[in-house]
Amino acid sequence: MRCSRLFTWCFLLPLMGVVPGKDTALGNGAALGKGVALEKGVAQAEVEKPEFEKVELEKPELEKFEFEKFAIDQRPAGFVDLKEIDPSITQEMRYRQSHNFLGRRVRGYVAAKCILTRQAAKALRKVQAELLPQSLSLKVYDCYRPQPAVDDFVAWAKDLSNTKMRKEFYPRVEKANLFRDGYIAEKSGHSRGSTVDLTLVPLPAAAQPIYRDGDELVECFKAKDQRYNDNSVDMGTGFDCFDPLAHTENQEIGIEQRKNRHFLKRVMERHGFRNLPQEWWHFTLVDEPYPRTYFSFEVR
Repeated sequence: MRCSRLFTWCFLLPLMGVVPGKDTALGNGAALGKGVALEKGVAQAEVEKPEFEKVELEKPELEKFEFEKFAIDQRPAGFVDLKEIDPSITQEMRYRQSHNFLGRRVRGYVAAKCILTRQAAKALRKVQAELLPQSLSLKVYDCYRPQPAVDDFVAWAKDLSNTKMRKEFYPRVEKANLFRDGYIAEKSGHSRGSTVDLTLVPLPAAAQPIYRDGDELVECFKAKDQRYNDNSVDMGTGFDCFDPLAHTENQEIGIEQRKNRHFLKRVMERHGFRNLPQEWWHFTLVDEPYPRTYFSFEVR
C-alpha cells in the first residue's frame, strides 16, 4: 500500500470502509466510495468530505429512586394483607394507635393492618411454620409504611417542643439529634413493602394490655418487669427504643436477652431476611421485589 503522496486519504479511507491496495487503486481514477474520485496523474484532488455518522455516546445512568403515588384507596398489585397469607401471626400495629414515639396515630395508617409484598408475607409464613412447633409466634409491630407516615415522622422530629413520649422511647437522646444519630430519616425501607418490625411471643400468648393516652411511661431500656407490659419474649429493650441498647449485638444487655435476639435473627435469616444492626426488631427481605421504589398508598 503506497501512502506517501496521499497521506490524508490513507488516514480517511479506512474510516470510510475502504482498504487501500485491496479494493481501491490510488492515482488511477478508481472510485473511492460514493461520489469521491481521483483523476489519473493527480496527486491530490478536490473531493467531497465524507460525512461521518454522529454517534451519541451513551451516558451512564445514575441510580434513581422512584417514588410511586397511588390513589389513597388503591393497593398496588403484589401487596397483600398478612392475615390473608398467615392469620396465625400476631399483630400489634403500633402506628395505628397512640403507643409510639409520636404519642398519636401516624398519618397514612387508616387501618390496623400489616400490608407487605407477597414475597415478604410468604417468607414470614415460613418463619412462623418453624416457630409454631416450638410454642412461639411472630408478632409484627409495623410492616409497609406509607411515605406520608415517614413525612409525619420527619415533621414531628423537627418540632423540638413536642417531647410527649420522650421518657419511654428516647430518654437518653436529645430530640434535636434524632436525624444526626440515624433514628429518623426522610426515606424508610418500610415504604418499599418488604421490611417488617417484629418480635417473638410465647404461646399460648398472654393478653396484651391496651395502652391509653396518659398512662405512665417507663424508660424502654428498663428491665422487662418494669417497662411497658408487652406480652413478647424479653429482647432487652422495648420496641422502637432509640438507644444503643437496642443495637442487635449490644453486649450490655443480659445473656438471655442476647440469646433471644440471636434466635430471632437466625430464624429470620434462614428464610431470606437480613437484620438492621441498629434495631433488633427490624428485618428486610433480601430479595425484595421493589428495592428502589417507595410507595405512598395508605394502609387500609
